[in-house]
Amino acid sequence: MQLANRLDRLFTHWASKFAAEQRQYTPLVSVEELHKLEYFTSFPHQAIFPVALAENDENLNRFADDPVSAGGSLKLADTAPVHHCLAPAACFPVYMSLSGEDLPATAFITLRSLCFRKERQQQPLARQTTFNMREVVCLGRQAEVKEFLQTFRQIVETFFQRWSLPVRLERATDPFFNAPTNRKYIMQKIAPLKHEMVYNGELAIGSINFHQNSFGDTFDISYRGEAVYSGCVAFGIERWLFALLDCFGTDARDWPEFDDTATG
Repeated sequence: MQLANRLDRLFTHWASKFAAEQRQYTPLVSVEELHKLEYFTSFPHQAIFPVALAENDENLNRFADDPVSAGGSLKLADTAPVHHCLAPAACFPVYMSLSGEDLPATAFITLRSLCFRKERQQQPLARQTTFNMREVVCLGRQAEVKEFLQTFRQIVETFFQRWSLPVRLERATDPFFNAPTNRKYIMQKIAPLKHEMVYNGELAIGSINFHQNSFGDTFDISYRGEAVYSGCVAFGIERWLFALLDCFGTDARDWPEFDDTATG
């Protein structure tokens, strides 16, 4: 936890260069709002839901009589309607909370959130169903968002070079379901909307994302009466820990002094 917080202080220091507003949201996201993003169509294999049992005595008694299978899984009875999904990304609630607003100025927002995605394979720190994500979000004119993303790209590339970390920024696409026929996947192949920070040629530890005006259109967010553009930079805290532990070892005293303003 100490090393994770140390990393997060570094990320928030980078966010402070843009005077980003600190926010916090619940890790539960409205199913109705998430559906507007076509999330369940694009990523049904990653979605995780908080499920409760239907509250009638017969149903509850049936479950209580024999709740767990021999293999160690729940033998669910009838469930109550599911209105929320466990947050798959930190930034989604930002756009949902700004729904219908006309921004008077470029907005910079940062938050750290517990996120949930179904992983087919588990590996401590590197691939986890539950993980922490720090994000920095920019909403404004297209040119301002692109400048924000380019500045952040320079910040992280300078950091990787300074400490000789084997991390490269690579053009990437999200792991869409039925990718060849998914229009969002096709768009990412046509335009370089996403770049991942790839450690050792294998593990994405963060990403730089240009959303164009997709979130603005979906949630009716504008900027001084015009369509708002957005972008975000995401840091997977556990994956960064994996990379730095792999490079510098488990003794924090052997880590470089990169905390806070030490990175410029």
